[in-house]
Amino acid sequence: MNYIETIQKTVDYIEENLKKNINLDDIAKNVNFSLYHFHRIFNELTGETLKSYIRKRRLTEASKDLLNCNNSIIDIAFDYGFESQESFTRAFKKVFKVTPGKYRKKNYNTYFLEKAVINENYLKLIENGININVSIKIIPEFKIIGLRYYGDNKNNEISDLWTKFNRRKDEIKNKKYDDITIGLCSFLDTLEEEENFEYYCSCIVDDDSFIPYGMYSKKIELQKYVIFQHTGSIKFLDETYKYIHGVWFPKSNYSILKSYDFEYYGKDYKDDEDDSVIYIYYPIE
Repeated sequence: MNYIETIQKTVDYIEENLKKNINLDDIAKNVNFSLYHFHRIFNELTGETLKSYIRKRRLTEASKDLLNCNNSIIDIAFDYGFESQESFTRAFKKVFKVTPGKYRKKNYNTYFLEKAVINENYLKLIENGININVSIKIIPEFKIIGLRYYGDNKNNEISDLWTKFNRRKDEIKNKKYDDITIGLCSFLDTLEEEENFEYYCSCIVDDDSFIPYGMYSKKIELQKYVIFQHTGSIKFLDETYKYIHGVWFPKSNYSILKSYDFEYYGKDYKDDEDDSVIYIYYPIE
């Protein structure tokens, strides 16, 4: 079974079980690649983490039931796995900006997230207009020192962390390169915590015998990487990631290892300029 079929099978399974308990890790056990790899592929192909996709699909179907059946709000809440009408109302209002009662009374008829359809035509739409240089290399072991973040980045915390790091990076001694910074990223082992990840704004160092206050060090083992060259403004970086996970990996014979991937900002990185270059490294097997 290929990536497209696997993700669509997962989507179909979710649809069949929207009113039942869905164990995220059990879903991942039924696919043919690692939990970490599955998470990244699903996220890029659907635009949602697995957990958020299920939650939004349930709320969307609940909104239809509010308009198309006479079941009470609390019965609809229980149907879609909410423990109380209060928790359902909070989640519903966060998405639809109104309470379920008002939604039903005013007949809003606004759906939020319909079922995803993943097929070859979908991938062609992602691939259209994308031209990225790709290489594969063995990268020797290296060490980094930098500021660490853990969370879901919903409030743009990583951008703020980079601002803070750029003010403090000269505190790092024994930097191997003065004009290179690394954005190091790793998600967790369990899909139950999939929206949280670890991230470092960092520099490569010759040794980590001195670590500035509030910073951390990390050693990255020798590993084979696939390297994608993103050329252009950083505001188009999401399109490159969509191509990587939605097109390149599904067409390749490689899987992402559970390790740190990273963005490499060198002397040819120029923030928002059209000729700016960022290199994206994924550990592979």
